[in-house]
Amino acid sequence: MLKNKKYLLAVSGGPDSIFLLYKYRNKDVVVAHVNYHQREDSNNDEVIVKRYCTLWKIPFYSLQLSKNDHVKNNFQNWARIKRYEFLKTICKQQKCDLVLTGHHKDDFIETAQMQLDKKTFRFFYGIKKESKAFDLNINRPFLFKYWKRSIEAKVKKLGLDYAIDYSNASNKYTRNAIRLKNKSIWSKTLFYLKIKLLNFWNSFKERKIAKAFEKWQKSNFNQDVFASLKHKNHLIYDFVNSQTQNINLSNGKIQSIKDFILSKKRTNSYKLSKSTFLVKNKGFCFFLVKSL
Repeated sequence: MLKNKKYLLAVSGGPDSIFLLYKYRNKDVVVAHVNYHQREDSNNDEVIVKRYCTLWKIPFYSLQLSKNDHVKNNFQNWARIKRYEFLKTICKQQKCDLVLTGHHKDDFIETAQMQLDKKTFRFFYGIKKESKAFDLNINRPFLFKYWKRSIEAKVKKLGLDYAIDYSNASNKYTRNAIRLKNKSIWSKTLFYLKIKLLNFWNSFKERKIAKAFEKWQKSNFNQDVFASLKHKNHLIYDFVNSQTQNINLSNGKIQSIKDFILSKKRTNSYKLSKSTFLVKNKGFCFFLVKSL
């Protein structure tokens, strides 16, 4: 963790983020809270966060979103984008160096399980302790340190108020369904260790693939160079994710892209989404995004 730096704390009002706020209350911090107004009692979350910020003399910023703002099916993705856009605005305005969140071990294994269930290929499962999103440097100090129940016990012992999101007890969202299945601490610990070991072994493979990707990149993504390289599925995953956004890559789709690149037809196009195409021009691959 950086010393003598300014932190932006993302605080929802739940036990995890209230504990984060308590732990960093004496640092140079600013608090950001998003009220989605998706629950009747969502204002209570904001009241709790604001009260502690007033008590500890911490600058507080909130984003108010109308319940009707969200019109598409994927609420979770919409909420994530709105949240990060808000954090980016406050971070820039307040000149913060780092965003801190209250993610913990349960969040790590729930994310890993969702990724495994989707059968999408990746080198790392779960959530990284340090990452970058929307040009924000993010750190999750509790990620490999606490289980959710441990944080809840600490918050209760400290006598801190926190909000309870009753939607967590429903199966409405995929993460909640996974959360309800994995209640045994033993099963969670075994799965946690399994994912950590998998990530450890994948890190060795990732370094080899990074070298191969660099070679392909230097050739301007030439199909003949691609044909000579190993780890083709991994290279495709990196290629697509480094140059596009929101493209879901199943194993079947990766195989289809590989067949397209290796095909003898050296000038062709492959539709990845409604607006994104992978194009081959005389054997060189690139992406084309069309406006809808």
